Amino acid sequence: MNSAITSHQERIRFDLFFEMIKEVDLGGQWISFDTYRPENYLYFEERFKSRYHDCGFIFNDVSGVLDAPLFDLLKSKKGQQDFYYLYCSTHIPSRDQTLSHMEFQREGNMLEMTATHFKNGFQKLAAIGMNQQLILDPGFGFSKSFEQNWDLIRHFDELVLSLKDAGIVCPWLIGLSKKSFLRKVQPASHDPFGDAEILHAKIIKEFIVKNSGHLIFRAHDPFLVESVYAGL
Repeated sequence: MNSAITSHQERIRFDLFFEMIKEVDLGGQWISFDTYRPENYLYFEERFKSRYHDCGFIFNDVSGVLDAPLFDLLKSKKGQQDFYYLYCSTHIPSRDQTLSHMEFQREGNMLEMTATHFKNGFQKLAAIGMNQQLILDPGFGFSKSFEQNWDLIRHFDELVLSLKDAGIVCPWLIGLSKKSFLRKVQPASHDPFGDAEILHAKIIKEFIVKNSGHLIFRAHDPFLVESVYAGL
């Protein structure tokens, strides 16, 4: 398990990265910040806005925890067209335990647990007016067993339909790239188009075929996935 860095260390890493990209034109792009610290999300956003004035921002909160600091942030963002909150499905009790997420696995039907997680969370988020600024992430790999991850992949369309029947229609973030449960099925080879990437591309294609609506795919090497996808 990785060790957590401090909030200050996270900001230092961001500042180093921000300096490295100072010559890159990101105007008009959507920028996603992957952190479980609301105060750092605000810091990252403020720094970007000081340089880029027409970007959109996504708070990719990998904790999946709804707490007072988060609600304070979200209330300040209500109605802003340049902001989305990414709500992840995990079983983590508090955001400071995010890196220990695999210690909080639960036995049972992951499809039902994920649907319940989102339905309960959506009610709380809608109550503060955030229902139109949400992206949902099923949290593949987060606090889920090998079998539960695959069950959720196979029945993802049922999850989407269950939430739609409850009046919840949001964009989805699908993050599968380099997940350990993919490598257990198809270990990556020395070929850049290795078995794991081929499996990843096949799953992406299946998601697209079986699901309508707005899907966002997270990939560490999108050009590689696009090439593999095109060849299937």
